[in-house]
Amino acid sequence: MGIDVSVIIPTRDRARILHQCLIRLNAQTMDASRFEIVVSDDASSDDTGPMVASLGLPNLRYLRQDEHRAAGSARNRAIDAARGDLLALLDDDAFVDRDYLEVHCDAHRREANLVATGPIIDVTEIPALKDRAGAVRQGWHSNPFPSGNASLKRTLMQAAGGFDEDFRAYGWEDPELFERLRRLGVKTRFLRAAPIYHFKPPRGPEDFALSLEREISRGRMGALYLAKWPLWRVALATKQLRSIDTLERSLDRWLALDRRMQEALKSREAPASPAMRKLLLLHAEISAARQERARLRSLSGAAKATPQSSTE
Repeated sequence: MGIDVSVIIPTRDRARILHQCLIRLNAQTMDASRFEIVVSDDASSDDTGPMVASLGLPNLRYLRQDEHRAAGSARNRAIDAARGDLLALLDDDAFVDRDYLEVHCDAHRREANLVATGPIIDVTEIPALKDRAGAVRQGWHSNPFPSGNASLKRTLMQAAGGFDEDFRAYGWEDPELFERLRRLGVKTRFLRAAPIYHFKPPRGPEDFALSLEREISRGRMGALYLAKWPLWRVALATKQLRSIDTLERSLDRWLALDRRMQEALKSREAPASPAMRKLLLLHAEISAARQERARLRSLSGAAKATPQSSTE
């Protein structure tokens, strides 16, 4: 019997939580001979490789890229190596119920040309391993293709071209890929019976700077997404409509958002006001997108101004 499903997990410097993820994932109701787990290591500096080897799981495969290139590239390496007809995309800090793979496989047996996803439930502690009881009421979302909980046929992923490796930082590689899947006429299904439990440990005020850095990355990649797909819905999703940009500039002049953001990045301390924290996170994303758009325009202009060499 061949492999039904390949579980694709990118990782970087998360050996401890990945260990728990893999132990949980291996305890599926599906026979282990019918699925494989492909861990794709994006140049970790911790003991991820030895940890994976120590598990000794026959259906677990480990790949490593020596240069840090972000999650999309790591996923592509695993997708290229996958042997299953179905791909199940999972994050390294996600935990699943025992019938997770069965639920995804059943959905694809019923329908072709399908992208399936399920609830994403944030947890601050690793949940106990148990059989799921009843339908999940938490974790609903409207994202048609979150790469932390999604499945599709390998042939469909190949037809779409995989993840765009121009996205070298956090943000927007999932919806960019879905734009290409959308043009292949895919159907989407939300599987309430296939939740993931997304581990998010409690954060303190000192972690606010990390959130700002994440939003800066999201803004930069949002500008790249819009450059590739100059659509109104993309501009709205990435907060790059002209009206949003104008409002944000006005708030920056009035409240000195950029100065406050730089201070928070330097001090690693969060403002006391929840409202100010939210404004700074929005400013981080929108201003980073604005700067990246200007950079991309400059590169495009320089390319157009460069004379083409003759091939006579």
